[in-house]
Amino acid sequence: MKCSKVTKRLLLFLDKELSEKESSAIQEHLKHCQNCSNRVKALTEFYSPLENIETVNSPAFLWEKLYQKITDYEKNHSTVTQFFETVPRYATAVAMIVIFFMAVLTGIYLGSNPNFQNSETLTVTTEISAEEEFINATYINSFDDIPSESVGGVYLTLKAE
Repeated sequence: MKCSKVTKRLLLFLDKELSEKESSAIQEHLKHCQNCSNRVKALTEFYSPLENIETVNSPAFLWEKLYQKITDYEKNHSTVTQFFETVPRYATAVAMIVIFFMAVLTGIYLGSNPNFQNSETLTVTTEISAEEEFINATYINSFDDIPSESVGGVYLTLKAE
C-alpha cells in the first residue's frame, strides 16, 4: 500500500471503521514505513485525551425545541420581510433624491465641459480654418490677465518692442 493511500485512511484506521483486510494492509505498511508510523503516533497522542471526555446526555426533545425556536425567530425577524416592509416608505424619497442629484451633476458637467457647444459657437467655429482651430485649441495664453505694472506685464511690453 502506498503512503498517500494510508494517509487518507489513517483516521478511519484509528476509529476502527475499516474492513479487516484494509486494517491488516495498513498495519503491514506501518511496520515498514517510519514516516506513516510517526503520523499514527502523533494522531494517537492527539486523540487519546479525547477518548476520556465524558459525554453528556441531552434532555428529551432538545433538538425539536431548538428547531422550533429557530423557526420562530426566523419568522419574527426575517430580514427579507423587514426589508420589503420598509422599502415602500422610503422608495419615493430616495428616488427623488437620486433624480435631484443626477440633475445637479448633469448640469455641473454640461456647464463645465469646454467641448459643449451651443448653436452660436457652432456657426463661428465653421468659419475658422482647421489650422486656426488647432492653434486656438493648443495655445494657452497665460499672460492675458496680467496687469501692465507687474513683472509679467513689463516682460510682455519689452518683448513686444
